[in-house]
Amino acid sequence: MAKVSGHEFLVSETLAKGTSVVLSKDINHQHRTVSALLTLDANAQFHVMGLSHAGGEYIASGTLMWTVADAPGEVNVAALHMDLRPGGQLFDAAARVVAGHSVVWDGRNWAPHLTPDAREAFEEMDEFLSLSGYRYLTGREVVDAGDWLYEIAHDTLTGAEDDVALKALGKQWESEAGLEGIVLAGDVLKFLQPIRDKKRGDLVDGDEEMEVSNGT
Repeated sequence: MAKVSGHEFLVSETLAKGTSVVLSKDINHQHRTVSALLTLDANAQFHVMGLSHAGGEYIASGTLMWTVADAPGEVNVAALHMDLRPGGQLFDAAARVVAGHSVVWDGRNWAPHLTPDAREAFEEMDEFLSLSGYRYLTGREVVDAGDWLYEIAHDTLTGAEDDVALKALGKQWESEAGLEGIVLAGDVLKFLQPIRDKKRGDLVDGDEEMEVSNGT
């Protein structure tokens, strides 16, 4: 327990006995990626948990949450807890969030409310975890998505893929990278879209040239 400016918050010890927790499982031989979540509940208590994309755990109303690392692998829970304690990289921002955090009834639901300073701190934590969340992964190498996918994307994409097919290819390549112990950092779909669009433009130009040569 840590006290800051008259407020206090708790760091849950639920998963702290081990140094890491595996957040990627094979269920019925189907690989499902889960995210590590840092949550702040209605009682201003921090927790670290796994949330499955295929169903997940119930998150209570009024909870604030951050995705720590949306990637297969192990999340070093001990490291995350250390960053929430005094001297840790998240401690100051976390304390400000807690100090300005309340849960209010909005007429329909209990919803989290933040003071302006707490909102600013929340955004700071969100940015830190979005950009640095991979620091909590163990046993994985983080590679820029563009670097990893450059060759296969240019060799495979034809320009005929719609958005659904492109997204499926991206997920497939992310999964294949994961099997090799690689975490792709960055938005895979945003990297693939301009390559697909360029090839699509080339297809259209090629068709127009063929029509001209055929005299149509």
